[in-house]
Amino acid sequence: MSRKSTADEIAQIREIVQRIGPLLAGKPPAVQSGALADCVAMYLAGHVVLGDAEATRELREEVYEVFMELVWALVELNARQIGTWIDEP
Repeated sequence: MSRKSTADEIAQIREIVQRIGPLLAGKPPAVQSGALADCVAMYLAGHVVLGDAEATRELREEVYEVFMELVWALVELNARQIGTWIDEP
């Protein structure tokens, strides 16, 4: 289930992305992906159902699926911004 971000959330997101971008810029792909993967892992680890390992696993899977839907939704926008988008025939 997704929802629209508020103007305040969008402003916060942009601020964080502007801070992170320069830290990743120019780094090898393995370093960029490792850093981003660790951030996502921290995010997922924060989703927990105390005392219930199975429910925690299920929750994390659901959160991951929604997260990846958001990531894929942002790929075209970002690729267009950096000039790497290729239109499908």
